[in-house]
Amino acid sequence: MKRHLRFLSEHRRVLKLRVNAAEDLLLNGARQPEHRGMCVHLLSKVDHASIVKVLERLKDDAARSRFLGGAVRFSTDPGVLLLFLEALSDAGSRKAAAGGFSRAVQRLDFAEIGESRMRRVLELVATIFTDPHERAQVVFGLLQSPSFRVALATAMQGLSPELSQLFESLSAAREIVIEGKVPRGSPEAVRAGVLLLIAAPEDSLRAYPEDIRVRLLHCSLDLMGEVDEAERAVAALLDSLPHAGDEYRDVALRRARELLRLQLDVRARWQLRQLRHAQPDCREASDLLAAIDGPRFGRMALGWPGGGKRRKGAGGPAESRDAALRRAFWVDHQSRVWLRTGDKKDSGRFAREGELLRPLVLAGVATLLVQDTAEGGKPFLAVSASGDPDERPLDKSARGLRTSLWLARQGLLALAALHSSGCTLPDAHRKRFLVGGGKRPSLFLADFSGVKEADPEQSEERLTELSHRWCRDLLGDHLDALSASLRTFVQRGGVSAREWARALSVQLSR
Repeated sequence: MKRHLRFLSEHRRVLKLRVNAAEDLLLNGARQPEHRGMCVHLLSKVDHASIVKVLERLKDDAARSRFLGGAVRFSTDPGVLLLFLEALSDAGSRKAAAGGFSRAVQRLDFAEIGESRMRRVLELVATIFTDPHERAQVVFGLLQSPSFRVALATAMQGLSPELSQLFESLSAAREIVIEGKVPRGSPEAVRAGVLLLIAAPEDSLRAYPEDIRVRLLHCSLDLMGEVDEAERAVAALLDSLPHAGDEYRDVALRRARELLRLQLDVRARWQLRQLRHAQPDCREASDLLAAIDGPRFGRMALGWPGGGKRRKGAGGPAESRDAALRRAFWVDHQSRVWLRTGDKKDSGRFAREGELLRPLVLAGVATLLVQDTAEGGKPFLAVSASGDPDERPLDKSARGLRTSLWLARQGLLALAALHSSGCTLPDAHRKRFLVGGGKRPSLFLADFSGVKEADPEQSEERLTELSHRWCRDLLGDHLDALSASLRTFVQRGGVSAREWARALSVQLSR
């Protein structure tokens, strides 16, 4: 109220105010504004008609804008708001108006403004406030008024598609970012509104309350990789959070992972080092840094992170340096993989194998993730890991009968699935398979070296041969414990994969 009274005192002459003695004391500052009725009565003398007369007397555009900027703060006449918007001709006045707009419209009742004048307000906002940040501030200020939100819903049908999209976007962004609600607008509207918000200067982004910054930060993370403004906003908002908190840790890790996906390793390394400095006990940051800075094969870091299992310069504890399959960590997607590498002379063979494996989606068969070339022209193939930290290539370790039967059946099904897709392998060695831990471990066919298209005329015969080699290898040490049919199959061979699967299933079900 003191601010309003100072405004009236400054413009007393141009307004030609007629006041009594008590009101004069208020304007002079000699009396405190303690009686609301008296103050409201004094302010009510500045109505739409008197404001129009003042504007006729003021010839300077900046002076007119300043005068209307003061009057609109206490006027309840929507017509004064229109005059105010129409007077914002220079950038300085627009910026000042954008910052205080929420206070300027709190007292207006937009239910009485009428559709035509409401559309005029919306058109002026869109025309005058061309800077995305200023426009967002103005619209958010308007949206604080319940009567404006109701009037907006009615007026939207009469707006141009461009204006309708603008106000829909900012309304949706306000719901999710400012109010923390589930937005009622479309995903496209939310995205467009968030883009308007993050276009603001960094100081403006940091000025939001923390809960709003966190919500805007998460929205910005979803846009990383699509627009440059998103990465700038994420960096500014993240740095504004308390560095010791869980929110900072979680978002910093998410940002680093997204930067790695975009192959922006330098930025990711910086973010991870910032996080580790703030929270030295964050194991995820240390693991990712070790993957970025350790031995690499293209985008594959050798070894699996976590648990202290990484050995510098080695592929991991469960396989030797010259093993066909080596543990690796796909930096772009932060996932464990199994890596097979070759020399430059093997590039053509790796490329052909990649073409055969790329379309395959088969049970019991590892999925091809990447077939590419690393530094020096060395080719590599990376296939999926199960996620079991104890997963390893199948070896000659002694296993019980039921485990051996279970593994034999899984491997048989994987070989049959590969053949059904029109591909075959030169052998069925154990080293081609990955096995997890547990009493009934999972088994995946993962080493496809030498894979080629199967000859349709010889495919069945070839599968029969591979099935016999595989099952004999797995079950040869358990002959005395096998059923009569399985023992016969192991000894004589020439048994189809279908018969092997049937006999294995029968004995496992006992």
